Amino acid sequence: MVCLPAGVCEAQKEPCAEYLSVQVLPVVERKSSLCVFHLTDLHVGQGLNTRDYGSPGWADSLSHTKGGYAAERLQKVVRRVNACVHRCPKSLVLISGDLTDSGEPSEFQHVREILDSLQAPWVPLLGNHDVWPYIRFGDEATGPMGDSILNVIFEYQFRKLARLFPFHEDQRHTFCQDGHSGHRVRLHNYSFTVEGRRFVCLDFNPRYHTKLSEPGIGPEAWLHPQPCGTWAFLSRQLEQAWKAGQRVTLVSHHPPLTLRLGKKQYAFTPTQRRQLLTLLRRYKGTVDSWLCGHFHRSARYRLPGTGIRVYETRANICSKNGVMRILKM
Repeated sequence: MVCLPAGVCEAQKEPCAEYLSVQVLPVVERKSSLCVFHLTDLHVGQGLNTRDYGSPGWADSLSHTKGGYAAERLQKVVRRVNACVHRCPKSLVLISGDLTDSGEPSEFQHVREILDSLQAPWVPLLGNHDVWPYIRFGDEATGPMGDSILNVIFEYQFRKLARLFPFHEDQRHTFCQDGHSGHRVRLHNYSFTVEGRRFVCLDFNPRYHTKLSEPGIGPEAWLHPQPCGTWAFLSRQLEQAWKAGQRVTLVSHHPPLTLRLGKKQYAFTPTQRRQLLTLLRRYKGTVDSWLCGHFHRSARYRLPGTGIRVYETRANICSKNGVMRILKM
């Protein structure tokens, strides 16, 4: 995903300085008990002369080539997070997708290796660049198996998280037939509670095969409306949180926007966005924040009629020192 030009949506653009990361944005007007560090769009795998990360082939390991500027920038931002967490004993790190540049197992393994040095619990989400392991067109996986690879490589981390925080629902290991692409996929939808707040993590990533020369499933967002899909999961989670009187933070790779550049849809269609807004307005006061990435920019704005504050965080790969956003919740 490339950085978008100014003025492409209603978002209030923020300065894209490397030190945006030190900005603290309170989500609710009360004494903060939880610090959330938001990272996104790591794209580990970029920055080498070769397009093939790790050992030869897409079904590889980290036994050979690793490094690149994307990995270096992730290492820097991890050090900066660790320097901050001691000021906030209750901390959580959310990484909202595009962990890798092309979904190779070696790239996921290197991301895990770096994130393991974080001194706070961390949650990895799936992005469109993580979906289909890919070196180049014709030298790639036979299907969108990045969701399964992420499950294997990060399973120990999710087990650690489940011991720390109660998970309400976790669909990562459940096969779901995707009505758009026809693939059997594992949608990475799950929710958990930290300090009384429900975090609902959503997978809007498409699963079709792209014929582009560069890696990454196309940039548009899908609601996955099938009964086992993301739309049903989101509806169910909002109803449960409303009944429990919980505040909700939504987390996804894609922002809740409509944007079309040329022939490409870069997020939701107008119809899908209207569906989202209609649902979220029914639960006004339950959802107060949405964290996302994908557009490689920093922006914050409110969703009309919902009271929800959306925070897009600039891509970590876009700054030599890495980028993080800190929110107190």
